[in-house]
Amino acid sequence: YTPFVIRNGQAFPRPGFYAMALFKYALGRRFCGVSTSNASGHLVRTWAVVDPAVNKIYAYAINKGGSGKAGRVSVTAPAGHTGTGFLNIMRDSGGCDGRTTNIQGATLPASGSFTWTGTPLNPVPGTTRYEFTLGECSTALLSIP
Repeated sequence: YTPFVIRNGQAFPRPGFYAMALFKYALGRRFCGVSTSNASGHLVRTWAVVDPAVNKIYAYAINKGGSGKAGRVSVTAPAGHTGTGFLNIMRDSGGCDGRTTNIQGATLPASGSFTWTGTPLNPVPGTTRYEFTLGECSTALLSIP
């Protein structure tokens, strides 16, 4: 498998490239527990790691439900994690079979310098629960301070 595909003599990143870009925060971290809930019939899986140096949690949510399975996701962090998080969603405007994958609307530019900006996300007041919508065949990284 290659994270790029060649079309008309140009290299284009495949979804795996963007997934690896999100997953880079997991390297060298410890797995930790978070609680996840979503609508019945949805196949959302969540993994979380903690960076002990700064006590930041990185929760990865993957919607494996296929077409028509977008919905609300709730991630509950351990006690003490109530600050504003940042949500980064990897999606494709073409849905599950699309060819225009991006993170927060950003795609790999010709310069090869890839960055994106997450969306601030506050927990539900009085809780450590963060809620967001995860589209069909999408992946999200929620960074929780």
